[in-house]
Amino acid sequence: MLALGLALLWQTAWILPLKTLVVFFHEVSHLLTALVTGGDVLEMRIVPQQGGSVLSRGGMPFLILMAGYLGSLLFGVVLFEFADATQLDRWVVGALGLLLAVLTVLYMKGWYGWGFGLGSALTLMLFAGLLGHAANDVLLRVVGLMSMMYVPLDIWSDTLARPGLMSDARMLAIAYGGTAQLWGALWLLVSALVIGFTLWRAFHRPERKVPVA
Repeated sequence: MLALGLALLWQTAWILPLKTLVVFFHEVSHLLTALVTGGDVLEMRIVPQQGGSVLSRGGMPFLILMAGYLGSLLFGVVLFEFADATQLDRWVVGALGLLLAVLTVLYMKGWYGWGFGLGSALTLMLFAGLLGHAANDVLLRVVGLMSMMYVPLDIWSDTLARPGLMSDARMLAIAYGGTAQLWGALWLLVSALVIGFTLWRAFHRPERKVPVA
């Protein structure tokens, strides 16, 4: 039902903050991969047109470029799994808010990015601190599903529908060979398999968790 609701609202302004949050996850995935592989992050930006960028130096460029779409997909899967399989919803929502706040303060450039990053972080931490398990469970499910749904659509738009766009796939093709369509098709296949498996697990989970306050 949540997925159907998101689909019905997809083209409305109500869903824009969630789409931008998935873009935030995309850029955070680039950022974290750059740091983990030994690079330096110079800046991160989020723009109102549901886009963003990370400027880094060093690290492992191949992994950094691969991390955007697959990382935001992983964010969605992990959040959905925490909601569906654990009772840690409030802790996860609070930790996510704290993570976004720290990364915004350390790396974000531009007023829009600052406003969105800190606004999102504050909203998440207020949810975790003031609302109960049920509300945080729904929030995690909505954000997780939104990230999983948005990733393949974004891959299609950026790589297959517009192969000339200077996307992650285009930069991979320039640096390592192949075409933007090839990298996009690979990511699309991976995302379809991961999303399918995640939803299959949710429907076939043998024991449902017991809600807590």
